Amino acid sequence: MIEQKLTTQEIQSIFDFTTKKYIKYYDVQLELVDHIANRIETMRAENQNLSFENALQQVYKSFGVFGFTKVQEQKSLELQRYWRKRVWTFIKSYFKLPRILITATLSILIYGCLSQGLFINVNHLVDNYIYTLIKVAISIIVAVPILLFAKRQIIITSKKLLCIDAYLSTIGWITWFALYMGFDLFFVPITTSIIVMIIASILLSVLIILFYGLLFIFPAQLKEQVIKDYNYLIISDL
Repeated sequence: MIEQKLTTQEIQSIFDFTTKKYIKYYDVQLELVDHIANRIETMRAENQNLSFENALQQVYKSFGVFGFTKVQEQKSLELQRYWRKRVWTFIKSYFKLPRILITATLSILIYGCLSQGLFINVNHLVDNYIYTLIKVAISIIVAVPILLFAKRQIIITSKKLLCIDAYLSTIGWITWFALYMGFDLFFVPITTSIIVMIIASILLSVLIILFYGLLFIFPAQLKEQVIKDYNYLIISDL
């Protein structure tokens, strides 16, 4: 069995084929092209008369009804799970020595502010429906600049990368949810019990730590990964 290596033109044809099949991310294309090329080489080694086009179509059919898009969706979900896990691990690290000292200090400072009634409890000023609308609106307004800032910390590439879009999508939801849930904590009434205020202070300190990670730590990690894996695609560093 003699294996026939694909030519540069055939490899490019596979790239073009994945683009026609709605795969817009270059990192996903790389994985698909590598997999497809290996399959085609194996098939043509077993059948010397099999043409490149026929082999390509056979490989594509093996991906099922949804074709390559299913692969892209699964890859996106994997990356989102990866970043959620990274965020959770980052937060947990601030409840272990020595970082727990930072969490404790933040919690004490926030508790001092809450106990002095420095924040207005807007929930008593409007009805629940309007209060919810205010929370949603403010969360969105605050989340947008956070996400834009985080995006500017990464990098610009000549091709779209799923690893970047999946990250931005993940932190987008985390940011909005954290702001939405943190709204009630921030405006906790001074009449609340000490235990509740302590818990609110700890949770608010966690949110501050989370936003620090979202703004500086995670974008830097992703940027490092992109530079390592796709340095040749970099256009400029913002």
